[in-house]
Amino acid sequence: MRHFGTLLLLSALLAALAQQVESASATSFKINARPFRFVLPSLTFTTPEGFASVRCPVTLEGSLHSGVIAKVARSLIGHITNQSFGSCTGGTVRTYGESLPWHVQYDSFSTALPNIRSVTMRVVGMMVLVTPTGLGSCSYRTDNASPARFRMSLYGGEVIGLTAVESATIPSATFFCPSGVLRGSGQATRRDGGPLVVGLAGGTLGSIRAQEDPSRMIRGQRQVTITLYNVATAPAHELYVKPGRFELGESRLFNLYADGCAEALLLPSETGCPIIIEYIGEEGVRPKTIDWVVDYYNGSTELETKRIGITAE
Repeated sequence: MRHFGTLLLLSALLAALAQQVESASATSFKINARPFRFVLPSLTFTTPEGFASVRCPVTLEGSLHSGVIAKVARSLIGHITNQSFGSCTGGTVRTYGESLPWHVQYDSFSTALPNIRSVTMRVVGMMVLVTPTGLGSCSYRTDNASPARFRMSLYGGEVIGLTAVESATIPSATFFCPSGVLRGSGQATRRDGGPLVVGLAGGTLGSIRAQEDPSRMIRGQRQVTITLYNVATAPAHELYVKPGRFELGESRLFNLYADGCAEALLLPSETGCPIIIEYIGEEGVRPKTIDWVVDYYNGSTELETKRIGITAE
């Protein structure tokens, strides 16, 4: 059909977008800054039963080895090189400066496709002496078998919170002392205070199969349907991409129906995603350009927009 007959053009434009968006291995994360800061206004040192709790404001600073992190559990990804414990309530916490640097390891992540919900890291080598008011002191040191875990929560690729994982128990090196846990929440940011942006590295928007359905007349309106299929082996949600949208520019002669289609294309599926275009007027009248507008992070905190023009022929 001459209105939308050149479907190869559509596929080429989708492939062009894939080249414009940074990609790497689908087995990796990307993060926009290597120096980081964890701020926990009230980190609690306690036992699993909640006995003898000591609360302190804590700031941890460090650096990641790379802006690309392999999704390999227990792999070393960085170090914590500076720690600061403020005035505590319920007792005291003493840190051992000679134990620095503390190792930061990748642990796991969770998703609610097409978005990453959280990334969890392990801290190994952290050594503290906890003395609850009226009780004796207990020494704790995290190791590979019993690390401290911190979970970063994400929304739209941006880190919005940091939580100490309570299920990570830490045995005491002091005789008769119970195991300890960390409780508390705060923020994870770049060291300069800016937001951390995390995404899965890899994926493609280029492996799209486009199939045009025959046009048909519906009460004087001419309707054309193009169905898109993502046949990629590496889904596009593993890019720094936010769900896009389709636009017809400022033209008021056409109606465009693509609800959920731009987001659906981020995941491979055998179910096609239809874009329906209705236009009114003489035969041959058609929208000059259909735009696929996609927002993505370029490796910094700034969200960039790419407008891909799909020309109707």
